Amino acid sequence: SVEDRLNQMEDLISNIKFGNVATTTELAMVSLRSEGLDEGAIIDNGCTAHVCSEGWLTSLERKTNKKFKRIAVLQNGPVKTFVFGSGPSKAEIYRLQLELKLFGQDVTIPVSVVGGSQTPFLLSKQHLKLWKAKIELEDNSIYLNINGQPVYYLCP
Repeated sequence: SVEDRLNQMEDLISNIKFGNVATTTELAMVSLRSEGLDEGAIIDNGCTAHVCSEGWLTSLERKTNKKFKRIAVLQNGPVKTFVFGSGPSKAEIYRLQLELKLFGQDVTIPVSVVGGSQTPFLLSKQHLKLWKAKIELEDNSIYLNINGQPVYYLCP
């Protein structure tokens, strides 16, 4: 019956281990501790482009003792606009290339920067596809292929 099916679905959903899931799109935490940033980044399969806030970037630069070169938005195409949850939209104020060591691999990630300090670094679904990411909700892990190197990460 329909009621039995609904009960079965409810049982299945209640047994899922979400771990670090903060919203339906924030699926796992990525460790950037080797870069000195304990907060890490959020893998967001709902995000269409990499984005972070100016405050997050300032914190990263301070902790890593690096200064990333800002690129004017108009030099790189139209301004991107981001919507975070049910909050107001935010337009990027500039872009940059984050050069990081991620899981022991050197990576360069183009990032849009928005004003404020509330937006952590969000990795986009395009990069997840590029890295052939497979996210396992049951054991809260992620499988990636970065620079041809397989990576398995069990989220804390």
